[in-house]
Amino acid sequence: MHEMDEVGHSITGRTVFPEGELKITTPSAYGRLVIIPMLKEILDRYPALTIDAVMTDRLVDLVEEGFDAAIRIGSVQDSRLIARTIKHLRFVTVASPEYLNSHGIPKEPAELEQHNCLAVRTQKTGRSTKWFYYIAGEQQAFDIKGNLVVDTADVLLEAALSGIGVVQIMDFAVGKYLQNGTLVELLQEYSEASIPLSLIYAKSRHRSPKISTLLAALGINT
Repeated sequence: MHEMDEVGHSITGRTVFPEGELKITTPSAYGRLVIIPMLKEILDRYPALTIDAVMTDRLVDLVEEGFDAAIRIGSVQDSRLIARTIKHLRFVTVASPEYLNSHGIPKEPAELEQHNCLAVRTQKTGRSTKWFYYIAGEQQAFDIKGNLVVDTADVLLEAALSGIGVVQIMDFAVGKYLQNGTLVELLQEYSEASIPLSLIYAKSRHRSPKISTLLAALGINT
């Protein structure tokens, strides 16, 4: 009924401000580093709005679990949903100067066998994720080995900063650390792929002021 009321206001030309609860889900690291600072501005501007933010690396069912919107990394194959691209991300391989001074710098992906590579365990399979690199224009998967496996990218970042080993992580999480020299990017010439980061929502929510507010905050034309 609330959605119908929103559409009715839109049709009659009345200005509708977002109100009520906006339930969103984001990947854990992206939510903590990027979304939380952005939400403060939205909440300050629209006092009638509340936000329920679930930050998890689990792949949620947007419709079945009652979310208004989700930020998702990778392609979206669901005819019930609209996907709006926010930006493209890239996996980067990084390590601390402390680790590299002790263990050397790998010059090509095959040399990672000689390094302590820290992995993330996927929640779907429970297995460690593979690392991917482009060699001679073709993407190749590498099984990496190390003495630490974690369940979220947040922990992986902290492990890299602590000098435990080499990690592969999304570029948004390490930008400031690469700039200030706390982390060093490795094998950059082999990491050419980009992955879409999108805001997704049900088609029925297309005219919702809450979704429009979120799109605008993310810099997506409405």
